[in-house]
Amino acid sequence: MGIALFLVSFVRLFAQTQQPDLSGLSADDRTSIQSTCSHEKYSLGPAAYHQCLQTQLNKLSGSQSPDLSGLSADDRTSIQSTCSHEKYRLGPAAYHQCLQTQLNKLGFSKS
Repeated sequence: MGIALFLVSFVRLFAQTQQPDLSGLSADDRTSIQSTCSHEKYSLGPAAYHQCLQTQLNKLSGSQSPDLSGLSADDRTSIQSTCSHEKYRLGPAAYHQCLQTQLNKLGFSKS
């Protein structure tokens, strides 16, 4: 029984420390997640980094980047700049929310 419990614990630990697959994300969201988790990657090690990636993926579930194509280039650049803290420090879900908030302030509703 003790060995079975050990194996179950080992498998859970191993699964938690595997790097999540980011290949299904847009390049923008992948960059955002990697930036958000850079502290863990370079200061806390791969297990913490993998956990951060997974946490960000969980937060991103169901979140989509709003369509900014209807904006002028200047407005799009301004909104993206305004939300850069969210993109690079808080993750793509927070970035998407920031973009949507900025669109709402401009009078664009969620489609």
